[in-house]
Amino acid sequence: MPNANYNRLLTATMAGAILALLQLVCVLAGEANQKVSLRINFKQGKERIIHVKTSIVGQMQLVMNGAGRRTIESDIVVNGDSRFTETVKLVGADGEGLIELKVREIKLDGIMFGQKATMMVDEGRIVFGIGDFKVDTNALPEEQRKRIHRLLFGPLMFTMQPNGKVTSSVGFERLQFIIPNFDPQQFFANMPPLLPDEPVAVGETWERRVDMPIVIIERLLPVNFVFKLESTHADEATNHQIANISVSSKAEVQDVETLTQLPQVRKPVKARIDSGMFTIEGEGQFDITDGTIIQVELKFDANFKQSADVPKELLQEEGLIEKEQKGEKGENVTMSVEVKIAGSMQVLWGTAVGK
Repeated sequence: MPNANYNRLLTATMAGAILALLQLVCVLAGEANQKVSLRINFKQGKERIIHVKTSIVGQMQLVMNGAGRRTIESDIVVNGDSRFTETVKLVGADGEGLIELKVREIKLDGIMFGQKATMMVDEGRIVFGIGDFKVDTNALPEEQRKRIHRLLFGPLMFTMQPNGKVTSSVGFERLQFIIPNFDPQQFFANMPPLLPDEPVAVGETWERRVDMPIVIIERLLPVNFVFKLESTHADEATNHQIANISVSSKAEVQDVETLTQLPQVRKPVKARIDSGMFTIEGEGQFDITDGTIIQVELKFDANFKQSADVPKELLQEEGLIEKEQKGEKGENVTMSVEVKIAGSMQVLWGTAVGK
């Protein structure tokens, strides 16, 4: 009989273990199917430091086909480390926040056309250099220095709803200095909310189409972003519920006429984007309890081919071809550019000291 009692005990123990396992699976399944609301909670006066790290590597090839063929190749290396201050100035009755962004510091260094390039922005001073050429705004006449500093150091303001929709903006038109075809009013008016419309469960996705301004294309490029709630977990330090969200995107262009700025040619010329592909993959963390973004990490790749018929006189002015080169006046030289780059960006939001 001892063996029978032992068998009954073993059977009961196994049954209990299986029941406990089934209960655990049910709990985990319930947690996985539990929907969470992703909404930003703006708090008036809250100040955070945004730390952005960027790394880009790639190659560029410029080919000129005229009376003679000339090829210029260059590595592209850019490393950036920047900090910005984000301050919630006002919060509306509907939870909408008025946000101010200010530059604290920007540090860039890299290699272009075989020359070292650097830029340092810190405490109201800008130092830029490429090769032997260097500009320090502290050495410029006061009025010119103030004009440049207003362009870069002036605050950017925008109003954002809790779902991530920007409803108004001030100061972003200054970005047209970098992206000529950027219209901030049109961009933000057409940009949808970045967060999902309804609560989502783990495994669910939402899509957002954003018309992106691209330096090499006159018109906006429609880009479709796919977001997915990958998982949620409790942070050990704060006990806050954290959402892990992935994002991916892919865009292609082909046979697009545009006005562009070719490398080493100072005047814009009419060109064709023969082919181009842009991909983005990344993930971010969102504090569900606090209603704040914690961090975003992205990896991106770009590969495009561009060609243009450039007046020979323009290339002679730039010193890219010799003036003695034979050819009829008004003859064009076909230039083609191929660029391949890969990079990463990490954005961290941290609380300002003393806040």
